Amino acid sequence: MVGAVVIGQILLSAMGISLVSLQVAGGMILFIFSLQMIFGDALAFSSGGEKEKGHDIAVFPLAVPSIATPGAIMAAILLTDNHVYDIQTQVGTSLIMLGVLAVAFLFMLAASPILKVIGQNGAAILIRVMGLILAAMSLEFILEAFKIFEWLETFNQTS
Repeated sequence: MVGAVVIGQILLSAMGISLVSLQVAGGMILFIFSLQMIFGDALAFSSGGEKEKGHDIAVFPLAVPSIATPGAIMAAILLTDNHVYDIQTQVGTSLIMLGVLAVAFLFMLAASPILKVIGQNGAAILIRVMGLILAAMSLEFILEAFKIFEWLETFNQTS
């Protein structure tokens, strides 16, 4: 995540990928991930795959690969855009990101006691609610990117 903040925009510029394209792609990836959270078992069974015991996303909602997802990396790059934010804001955003990662680590340490309190059904409900919020957030990313793209098109036509 820190690497994405430091070299993400430089790498994207070198490859000729705009931040708007990254925002749309990241939003779509987040949306797919949110659908997996919301429908869980239904998606696994409808695709013909057999569910592996102990690998349900509702059972293990906090996993390291789920933290540094392409969507999270995309958010880190967008929130530290060199053309939009000054260096102080970028440093502040990076510190907040590290704080969020520390809180996620603490929740992972407390996952067993929390699961004992809320139970498997409570965890499944919580995952589905968080999946719905993530779906809405991913659509906001995509809609915002389309607004930026529309503004860029209007700006290019008037120039």
